[in-house]
Amino acid sequence: PKEEAAKEEEKPKKMKTISVEKEKKKMHKRTLIVSSSHVGSVQPYSAEIMAESKAKLGALAAIDKERMMLEEIRNTYESYIYLIKNKLIDFEEEIAAISTEEQREALLTSATEAEDWMYDEGYDAGLETYTKKYEELSAPAKKVFFRLQEVSAR
Repeated sequence: PKEEAAKEEEKPKKMKTISVEKEKKKMHKRTLIVSSSHVGSVQPYSAEIMAESKAKLGALAAIDKERMMLEEIRNTYESYIYLIKNKLIDFEEEIAAISTEEQREALLTSATEAEDWMYDEGYDAGLETYTKKYEELSAPAKKVFFRLQEVSAR
């Protein structure tokens, strides 16, 4: 039985090739006339309504941008307050070597006052006010921190 199966496998099998021609599909082209109609209470925008909507969206986008800028400056202002306080504590000896006691007290006082202002009056303050306050706070602190950076670079 095994020998017969082996002999059958050795014989090449004959295959027939049959060619089939596919039938070509015919294309029928016609121009269609299409008309649109709107049913119900939902109608397409007119040019006036579209312009009005775009104006509203533009105004809302401007308000959002201003709000995000205000949040960013508030965050920057608060971060800088904590940066001043932390550097005065962490680098106390180094800052004492490059500044006077009055300068350090002035920095700490301005940071504390800025923090108090931010949580009281600054809650409703605008973008310009925060920008001015940030510049007032950062100007003396940047001088001291620059001197600290120069000394540590030596």
